[in-house]
Amino acid sequence: MAVPFGQDGDFGQRALIDRINNDLGNDLGNLLNRLIGMSYKYFDGVIVSGQCEKYYSEELKRIQTVIGELEANYFELKQGNSRRACTTFTISMQVAVTR
Repeated sequence: MAVPFGQDGDFGQRALIDRINNDLGNDLGNLLNRLIGMSYKYFDGVIVSGQCEKYYSEELKRIQTVIGELEANYFELKQGNSRRACTTFTISMQVAVTR
């Protein structure tokens, strides 16, 4: 949302949280859409999971760590840590996809 010239913008905590959540949702949605598109383009929509471990073991370990952090932070209601873990997850997956 653009701030009109000469006017104050809303820098409230709620606005910041909403912006971060929206950006994160967009990033995750784009990643999922990209993965689905690539799975159909290169694998006719079928991915054999045995091959994933063979070629992406480091990424899978990283993802498991991030998921563990997400679960811990979610149940302890540490939203900032959860967002950070989601962002880390998204970036890790995008790096893995572009390799």
